[in-house]
Amino acid sequence: MTSRDAESGEDHPPDEADYLRTEFLERIAHELRGPAGVTLGTLDEMELALGPDADKIKQLMAMARRGARRVLRTAERLSRTAQLVGEHVEWSRAPSDLKTVLQRAVREAELTEARRGISVVLSVPSQPCTVAVDAPWLAVAVIELVVNAIAHARKVVSVTVNLEPGAAVIAVTDDGVGFAGPVQDRFAPPRDRRGLGLSLSIVKDVAVAHGGTLSVDPRKAEETTEARGATVRLTLPYAGATSATVEPGPHL
Repeated sequence: MTSRDAESGEDHPPDEADYLRTEFLERIAHELRGPAGVTLGTLDEMELALGPDADKIKQLMAMARRGARRVLRTAERLSRTAQLVGEHVEWSRAPSDLKTVLQRAVREAELTEARRGISVVLSVPSQPCTVAVDAPWLAVAVIELVVNAIAHARKVVSVTVNLEPGAAVIAVTDDGVGFAGPVQDRFAPPRDRRGLGLSLSIVKDVAVAHGGTLSVDPRKAEETTEARGATVRLTLPYAGATSATVEPGPHL
């Protein structure tokens, strides 16, 4: 990315901060994708070569795939952040079935961050719910929310869709220790020792780009250190009918 002088019209190299937050992140993402992709491809070939014997190490193969997917998710977050910071995103909104987008995103999140003893339940309206969204970017946002919830949950993560007047609200709730809002600014030192601190800023940008909002339920002052959970809500504009029956989904 280059910057243009308003008077001379000449292009200048980006300053160090711009480079670190855009092109450098893209380069790191590229370097991570290659090895992770090779690893996943190799695991597929190994499974084919082993045939029935692959069942003996099925759990180990699954662990290796999750590890590679986590590397790919890191690359994805870095790349998406670079695109957002550099304002290189061309949002392409089209009518999409929210139920389908969520089912695929939740499944991908569980494949990436599966934890023994943690169940993910998706509940969506039984009626069709068509929203005008950039489906790939919305999927990225939902994956980030669900992966984070799985990482902090004790037993269960719930993903629900509520249709309100003019809005479709996607709520992701876990039963972990919870956290305090609001969403931190991008590149601010993260409160949590784990992770990069980029997920919620990506989700917030996706929400704003769609004319929606992102909110986090604040902790209550009287709450103790016991499990209280966290609920993050992604609200999108929705022009459809709101008399919907919620259809509880399976434990994914």
